[in-house]
Amino acid sequence: MQRTLLTIICSLTLGVVHSRNYTLVGAGACRGNGGASDKVNSMYAEGSSFSSLDSCQSACDDHPTCVGFAYADSLNQCSLYGPDLAGMCSDNADINDTIEKCAAAGSCSNDDTSANCYDGNVQMESCLAATDMCTTLEGTWTSSGYSWTDAETPWNGDSYATTHVHGHNGNPDYACYDADESDGVATCTDGTDTSGCAASFALADDYTDTSCYNCTSCGSTIDSPACTYTAAPEMESEVVVHEASVYAHGSDGYYVIGQSGACRGEGGGAATSKYSQACNIDGTVKECGEAGQDSCRMTQQECRAACDLENYMKPGSCHAYHHGTWCSIFGPDLYRGVGTSSCEDPETSTSTDCYDDFHAIARPTEADCLSPCTYVTAADAKAADESGRYHAHGACWTGYNSSLNIVKETNANVLYICWETCGDLSNGVDNDCVDVDDTYCSDNQYADCGGVTVSAAFAVGTPSFAVAALSAVVAFIF
Repeated sequence: MQRTLLTIICSLTLGVVHSRNYTLVGAGACRGNGGASDKVNSMYAEGSSFSSLDSCQSACDDHPTCVGFAYADSLNQCSLYGPDLAGMCSDNADINDTIEKCAAAGSCSNDDTSANCYDGNVQMESCLAATDMCTTLEGTWTSSGYSWTDAETPWNGDSYATTHVHGHNGNPDYACYDADESDGVATCTDGTDTSGCAASFALADDYTDTSCYNCTSCGSTIDSPACTYTAAPEMESEVVVHEASVYAHGSDGYYVIGQSGACRGEGGGAATSKYSQACNIDGTVKECGEAGQDSCRMTQQECRAACDLENYMKPGSCHAYHHGTWCSIFGPDLYRGVGTSSCEDPETSTSTDCYDDFHAIARPTEADCLSPCTYVTAADAKAADESGRYHAHGACWTGYNSSLNIVKETNANVLYICWETCGDLSNGVDNDCVDVDDTYCSDNQYADCGGVTVSAAFAVGTPSFAVAALSAVVAFIF
């Protein structure tokens, strides 16, 4: 017959005196502050050696890193929680703190920033993200060769990133006890526990950074020293990387193989670009984000088409694009690129001459939107969309002008992949992944091949050029 939680709790009072003060968290196995799914790094054992709750508590006392325990009387099972209890990775580094990370540590042939998963440029939450991204980039993963040493007999390790006890999962067979109630909450310290910052922070009782501040006589007769705020630990979430490219970039003669992360200029700064979440492949504004509609996000096809169109309108103008939650198109002029502004007919007119004439120019400016037409930017169009006036022909992109014009690197965001253009294009781009020969020129409709290019002058002289060019690009993509 199973003993109740109350019986287990009462049995604690009959045991020996222990070196730590434990607090009953509740019924169930222990969990972190991330909820019932936030399992805590632990080791467990069962059998006659753990025939009482007191024996489990004694085991926690004997392990310096134990921060709590859970006991199941009906199973004679004891679980101890805390850092290092589940085992250790042979690299002896905190970054590979789980058995999965230890096994996954390595480097990718297509992304040298992923060496050992956690070098200075890649701050992923999980080494598993690095291996997944390597697969996405069709690279070869080389293991670091680390090994994992499990918990010592009779214990069995259960490896997780969380190392503090804060909650419980409600299983009535177990009782969870916490040795340190403060390790799962935010703290504010100044080197003391009962005065200064710590005292004022405790008095506020809201665990926010705004309650951690310097003050005079906060529970003390002297001015408190500098306060240090430490946020509460967070559950380590599963990292989902960008899906594989829908194109054979790296071998198609148009883009080099993608690199993990969002495109960045030299030193990691944001480069000149245009960006959007809500452009269709034909450059019109998506119907998205409103009640009953899908969330706003562009496909890789829609994102690449924008880079292709920029290069079709003005060869070499698009240097790269990245795709993820947002789509960004990079190049020195693209803050004022196709779709970042528009030219609308007067409200009293039913013609579309203003729009068509404006977008027939490779790089239209406000001066190209002639009276009585109305010039609008992406910001104008977004505001006007609320009234519906510019929904059909409103600007689709928002421009970003930076002193950095060339994509030089990527950041550590595995939700993105950055693709740079191939060939010896204009404006300083020199990614020679293919030879610019006659075959390449015939295949690549926007390459700068010995001066035979689609010129802006041709664009201006061709009626509805933007529509014709886009049709060609769409045909080229599919």
